[in-house]
Amino acid sequence: MRKTIDAAALREPQVMAILNVTPDSFWADSRMSEPEAVERRVREAVAEGASIIDVGGYSSRPGAAAVSVEEEWRRVACGVEAVRRVAPDVTVSVDTFRASVALRVVERFGPVIVNDITAGEGDPDMLAAVESLLDGWPGTLLLVTHDRYLMERVTDHQFALVDGKVRHLPRGVEEYLELTAEAEAKTGEAASAPRADAEKPAQKTNASLSGGEQRELRKLMASNEKKMETLKGKIEKKQLEMAEADPSDYLVLTAMQEEIADFEAQIEALELEWFDAVERLGE
Repeated sequence: MRKTIDAAALREPQVMAILNVTPDSFWADSRMSEPEAVERRVREAVAEGASIIDVGGYSSRPGAAAVSVEEEWRRVACGVEAVRRVAPDVTVSVDTFRASVALRVVERFGPVIVNDITAGEGDPDMLAAVESLLDGWPGTLLLVTHDRYLMERVTDHQFALVDGKVRHLPRGVEEYLELTAEAEAKTGEAASAPRADAEKPAQKTNASLSGGEQRELRKLMASNEKKMETLKGKIEKKQLEMAEADPSDYLVLTAMQEEIADFEAQIEALELEWFDAVERLGE
């Protein structure tokens, strides 16, 4: 597998070009669908100094037509294939919110940047899919983020700067919070209002679980939370449809109610899995 981008190159500004393999993107002149036009645009982007090319097959323009998974995959594959053929040293970014499209790109073309403009909200399986890919990555992943739960899910070890030194935190963020609370108490620099972190008893992780098992459980919890939110949205949408339906058409109303009941059953099953994971983690 080829590398995604040379880490040393990140010290310098990078230019990302947009390759819209779509008929309805924001800027009309960027729209293209024929392989020849796609390849020509790749050559132009490289000549203009692009070191990253972002390939998209589903327009996010308001009012743009919905695109099936297969059609988006066909468009994205056309674009990525053109980049790999014309400019194999250029880093590829794939603009998709669908986990299945991202996974197929990696499987066929190797590592890419996954550019999900919904930040995992568009497809509840996206974060879990990317995390699974990272689990199989043979190299070292350095993740810097403000999202503690993402960090704890996708990394095996956490480190923090404590008292001017980099320190390994076997218990992750919870241990860091304890250490900072202790340091503040010793120096008398704690804020006058007690912090919620310091007031809450530290959550203890089940010591019998390995780091990998803990990470898998947290991944399951995060994935289930996303799925439950999606299902709740479907229930709300279906309830609105019921409100607008013909009140005398009991067959349609019954079918809608059955769909809602099915969504609720799925939520209940996901909640049971979530609570089981919480209990196993000792949280």
